Amino acid sequence: MQIHAYVITIFLTHFTFISRKLLAFCALSPHAYLRHAHTLFSCIPFPTLFHYNTIIAAFSRRSSSLFLRMLNNTVRHNARTFTLLLSKASPSLSFIQQLHSLILRLCHLADPYVATSLVTAYSNHACTQAAHHVFNESPNKNIACYTSLLTGYCNNDLVYEAKKVFDAIPDKNDVSYNAMVSDYVRNGFFREAIQLFRDLKNNCFAIVKPNNSLLVSVLGACVATDAFEERKWVHSYVHRMES
Repeated sequence: MQIHAYVITIFLTHFTFISRKLLAFCALSPHAYLRHAHTLFSCIPFPTLFHYNTIIAAFSRRSSSLFLRMLNNTVRHNARTFTLLLSKASPSLSFIQQLHSLILRLCHLADPYVATSLVTAYSNHACTQAAHHVFNESPNKNIACYTSLLTGYCNNDLVYEAKKVFDAIPDKNDVSYNAMVSDYVRNGFFREAIQLFRDLKNNCFAIVKPNNSLLVSVLGACVATDAFEERKWVHSYVHRMES
């Protein structure tokens, strides 16, 4: 019975629409069957861009070899391909640099998700200058791109540079405030974290509502500095939200 099902499945891989559905289910569903996904992919005679992006998303450790196979088969990649390669694979610095060159050649840096993924990838290798260069060269920066550079700076102990990025964000939201406050706390800048939270309360509260993660970071700073009033305000705010 299993052999019969296997033969039918392999036959169906010759139909692009069906093979896409089968591969996505095996590779990306909550109960992914990666071994079956790999078998299906290897049996697809002419994989499309969708097939490659799906299998790259599933097999992060093999993504570089899958990408090379994709290039050899002359399947044209898109912006999502680069986002997956940079965000899923934890790529080596040399591979990031190769992808960066290809991204520039194909003008994909205009895609904010590609730019954000490239900034994060460089920051993860402590290449903050390269990350900043990508950020500056990106023509369509969104708030995720700003936040990625901000977090990259803080993760590499460049808190003052991170604050400059935060100050430059045009439309700050709860995610950007949370990133800066939590990065302050993680780097031991507790008073700065509390002051930034006060600025949020006093100047932006009508627009930006603190999320749970931000409140947890603020409480951590309050405990470290004995900031009783702020801690009292956070507890009161949480109580109002729950009632």
